[in-house]
Amino acid sequence: MMVRTIRPVLREVDEFHKVLYVVYHKYLPAGDTAKIAETSEDMVIKAEAIAKASLPKRLESKAPVFATAAQELLAAAKALAETAKSGRGEATAAAVETLHAKYQALEKVFD
Repeated sequence: MMVRTIRPVLREVDEFHKVLYVVYHKYLPAGDTAKIAETSEDMVIKAEAIAKASLPKRLESKAPVFATAAQELLAAAKALAETAKSGRGEATAAAVETLHAKYQALEKVFD
């Protein structure tokens, strides 16, 4: 696990996590739905990059599972972006939680 902290499996996953970390650990606890909405489009772009990414040769056997998890992450990111536009705090918080769960599922592909 420490190796991933120093050298992530995919640059795209690391870039997505950097944004998700701020949303999940700062904006969500503060109830800052405006910041979440502002950041949600960036997360969609980063999730699209993950969905288009190809795995390194050593992980090619995990490609089908990764592709499924990446598509689910992208769908959750799009759902968050739509929900965040509405400004409904509870629905936005639930969408962030769902997105976080999908990110964790994507990370487990590499365990």
